[in-house]
This record gives sequence, structure tokens and C-alpha cells, in this order.
Amino acid sequence: MAKSKRIRKNRYKNGGSSPADGFVKWRAVFGIVAKITGAVLFILIMSLVFMFGHDMITQSDYFDAKTVNVTGNSRLTLNEIKTIAGIHEGVNILSVNMVLARKKLLANPWIRSVDIRRDFPSIMYIHVVENHPKAIVDFGRFFLINSRGNVFMEAGPSDFPDIPVISGVEYSQWNQDKGQTRVFSSVMAVLDLVGKGSGPINIRNLKEINVDSEMGLTLLANTAVEKIRLGFGKYNIKFRRLSKILSLPETIRRFSAFYMMDLRNPERVVAKPRPEPTSSS
Repeated sequence: MAKSKRIRKNRYKNGGSSPADGFVKWRAVFGIVAKITGAVLFILIMSLVFMFGHDMITQSDYFDAKTVNVTGNSRLTLNEIKTIAGIHEGVNILSVNMVLARKKLLANPWIRSVDIRRDFPSIMYIHVVENHPKAIVDFGRFFLINSRGNVFMEAGPSDFPDIPVISGVEYSQWNQDKGQTRVFSSVMAVLDLVGKGSGPINIRNLKEINVDSEMGLTLLANTAVEKIRLGFGKYNIKFRRLSKILSLPETIRRFSAFYMMDLRNPERVVAKPRPEPTSSS
């Protein structure tokens, strides 16, 4: 009896994969790898191009600074500003990190604001706004304030003998984090008035502004009247009255007999006689 022929199962039938299918899959994987490799190579090549291009430009003599213009400075010299910023004649203007240069300049207490810019192909501009000392505030240690009343550096009266000292004030009375305090606004108003230089009390003869949280401000000055009590508020009216009185001829005002004048009430003036010198027996 003849053996029955064995029927083989077709493994490529009913969802099985053929050799052609495997080739297609490998070709797809190879294509993805090739694309990724190409993209990486492209990025590397472009990075090298930009790097060499950057080096060529930043080392080119064409962009060397022939002029560095510095404006706005009075206390700091041109060379000091150039040195701090790291910007000087001969530097490639494209190699200058202007953000870093600005931060270096602002780290100097005398500089309040900075503007740096390029003018192609060979000019750099540096404009600074400096802090100008308006007065010295005594917080237990002496500090300079600028025209805005901002503390910007530590310094004593002997370092700046030509500007007034503000005494009797605490830092909490001066701090502006939560808005202007009464003491701050009062002192700055008086400093603005004496800074105009048109009246008898000016920034040159004003020695001290003493602050009392209840009594207000008292001026100590190198004038005919040494001590002038102003109190709080209405400083324009009080200064006009003071100016009229101090401008009177000496034969009329006879201020040699007084050393203190009280203007806290703008409607009247109270003068205190100078004490008679005691004679030794």
C-alpha cells in the first residue's frame, strides 16, 4: 500500500512574513539611520562652518575698534571706564560681550546706568550716568546718597567736606522699599531747595540736617543764624521767609544777637538770643 504524501504547511500564508517583507523592514530601518546620521553630520559641519566663520570675523582687522567714545563721565576717567569694561582701541568690536561689559561697569558704585553700542565697522560707544553725591547719611555708619536719595557707597564727612550730613535718621526711616517715608521726602525736599543755590542757605554753607521724628528738620549752617528749625512741610514758604529775613541789611536785622531761628510755624518766626559769654571772676 502506497504511503500517503505528507502535506507541508505554508509558513508564508495567513500572516507569515516572507523574505521580501524582511528586506523591506531592514531597508526602512537603514533609511532612518541614514537620515539621522546625515542630520548629525550636517549639524557638525554647520557648527564647524560657524565656528571658523566666527573666528575669522572676530579676528579680522576690519572690525578692530579704531575709536572708543566714552561720554557722561566726570568722576571716573576715560581709561578707568575702558579698563573696567574691557573695551579699548584695537579690540574687535564683534568679540565684545556687551552684556558682561555692562555688568562690570554697573558693579562700580559711581556708575548708575550704562549704555554700550557698536557702530560698524570700527567704533564703540560707552555712555555712563554717574552717581553724584548729594549728601551723607549717618546710619551709625556714613553713606553717600545721590540726587535720587539712593545710597550708593560708604564714605565719611572727611572724604566729602563740601556736602551736608544728615543726622538723627534710622535706615528704617529712609528705606523706600514700601514707598517714600516722611523723613525721606522731607530731607530730599530741603536738599532740592538748597541745591538751587539762589537763597541764603545753599549746598556750600549747609553743614547738617538733623532729623527728629516728632520735631522735624533742623538745619545747621555757616550763616548769620547757625541753627534753623524747619519742622515738617511747607518748606517753600519757610525758605522764602528765611531768605527775606537773612537778606535784610545787618543794621536792621542785627542777627549777631541770635543763633537760632524757629520757622516751624510758617506764620511767625521765633528767634533765640545768643547766650552772653560768661566773664571769669
